Amino acid sequence: MDLNWYVVIKENIERFYFSGIIGSGWHKLAPEECTLRIQNRLDGVTLKDNSGAVVLVPELEEWLWHNDSSICKRLGISSDNLKVWAREFAGKQKTTVEAIKQSQPKELFEFICLEKVGRTISPKDFEEIARIASLTDWCKSRSFKSIVALLREWFPQEGM
Repeated sequence: MDLNWYVVIKENIERFYFSGIIGSGWHKLAPEECTLRIQNRLDGVTLKDNSGAVVLVPELEEWLWHNDSSICKRLGISSDNLKVWAREFAGKQKTTVEAIKQSQPKELFEFICLEKVGRTISPKDFEEIARIASLTDWCKSRSFKSIVALLREWFPQEGM
């Protein structure tokens, strides 16, 4: 999978962040409000309807947890171990596995990699997980589904 689009998105996110579009206080807003505010600013600097804003809640790592098998394959662990360790981490946070996957996806991934598997995390891990992940499973993520919908709107398939 060619991940050049990720670099473009990342560069634009950094540009928006450092230009003051995103920053202090935004974390207190509902995702829908953030999306609306960003889209309004985009509409002010681009042709209307030529952009789309999607807010990732809480962060990109949330996508990881919609495809456990790709995590297991990359880390070389069993599905059973992943489930046990996720329950352990969720228990420490006094919540459920599903809730922790939504609210603290990055922290859960770090716990499993650093504390359970005993390895550091590298950008290559995310690249490999993305390469082998099921896009169908990722569409269970609200933010991923929003991005797919935007791309399908902008680039409709012939004959559809």
